[in-house]
Amino acid sequence: GPVGAMPGTSQSPGVAGGVGGPKPALPEAMCNYSQRIIDAKDKELQDLVMRNFNRIREAQQELAQLQLQVQLTSGPKKHALELMRKKIEVQNERCVLARQR
Repeated sequence: GPVGAMPGTSQSPGVAGGVGGPKPALPEAMCNYSQRIIDAKDKELQDLVMRNFNRIREAQQELAQLQLQVQLTSGPKKHALELMRKKIEVQNERCVLARQR
């Protein structure tokens, strides 16, 4: 009886001590460790997102500058081509009139 009661008694406080004592420290440490890993990964992902966001913003700014350059240079080119076309048309009309004479 008492020999069986001793292990049961020593086991019972061990379980109770395990729940309230050293055993929770291990799950708590694991939880803290896991949380640190999660936080580190979260920060890494946030940094990656910020870097990519900054690259996208830079690309958008560069695109806007290129579009502005195209607008500024294409306007005068269009105008010059239009003038050349009109001059060619006028010259063609002169040639047609000269041939008719």
